[in-house]
Amino acid sequence: CYVIVCDIPADLTLESIDGKLFHTHSANLSTFSDGFPPATIAPLQGEVVKMSETADVLEILLHFMHPDREQPNLRILSIELLAGVAEAAEKYMVHSARQACSLKMQSLVGYHPLEVLQYATKFNYPEICDVAAP
Repeated sequence: CYVIVCDIPADLTLESIDGKLFHTHSANLSTFSDGFPPATIAPLQGEVVKMSETADVLEILLHFMHPDREQPNLRILSIELLAGVAEAAEKYMVHSARQACSLKMQSLVGYHPLEVLQYATKFNYPEICDVAAP
């Protein structure tokens, strides 16, 4: 597991698009998201699952799905990294991350209206569209 103090054995390895490996828990992924396969459908032992997200995005997303980790501080992310995390949260249906990202995106409408509008339109957040649209 990529978490330093973790007693749960890692049974799944994810590889980011930029080559970083994350040893994680299929049970956590299936518990905290609706977009990963259930833990009962684990990949073959030693198989590495290639992901389309960068290491920075995956690391933040995985923090949302680990019970021994504090939720990530989205306030310190660049708009580009936040957009990547928000897209991955929507893709993998990580509901805690989806909620946190939508709140953070809405708070940035005054600074990044175009990026926020693109996000809100793509993922069907009409209340954020209404705030972001000129």
